[in-house]
Amino acid sequence: MHKRAPRKVLIGMVLVAMSGFSVAQPEPVINFQIRHYDVSGMTTAEISQSVFKNTPVKMKGGRFGAVTHNSFSTSYSAVATSQGGCEVKNARVALDSTIVLPRLIQGGQSPSVLAEWERYIGALRAHEQLHANNGKFTAETLASRLYAFKSNLPCPQMRARLDEAVDRLIQNMGAWDQRLDAETQHGKSQGAFLRPVFR
Repeated sequence: MHKRAPRKVLIGMVLVAMSGFSVAQPEPVINFQIRHYDVSGMTTAEISQSVFKNTPVKMKGGRFGAVTHNSFSTSYSAVATSQGGCEVKNARVALDSTIVLPRLIQGGQSPSVLAEWERYIGALRAHEQLHANNGKFTAETLASRLYAFKSNLPCPQMRARLDEAVDRLIQNMGAWDQRLDAETQHGKSQGAFLRPVFR
């Protein structure tokens, strides 16, 4: 499950010459965490019902067992060059990435139920990690594009076009997320579902 809606763009079309300096570029600041909500049940059918009842993930009229929230912030200084162009200084990219997952309250479940839970939660976590990894890749791409960026445009024009490109790249992340969810049925084809037969 993803957070953002898609909008495709090729950011490279608006990004022009990069600086030739070989100074190492700064890495994005990434704050990653996993949050849980509790579920219960003695059978996998009961646990599945508890996930549906207790999940905080409610989107577009549906309920989902998990979600990944990727929230970005970017900042930079636009500095005029002696040639009449503009360059980026002090670029900073930050990503807050949070995965929300169910957590089973264990106590008295059979070994087969616990084994099925571990299979399910492992597949669900792996699916959400793909969304988190996509956010990390997007943050790294933003940092590399902004670092030492130069343009022949005056600063007001460069900033307007660069800000638009940054926004569209972040939104474009959602296109990949939505394709992943469509292709995997929100992780179901990857095993992220509880089989109801275990007691």
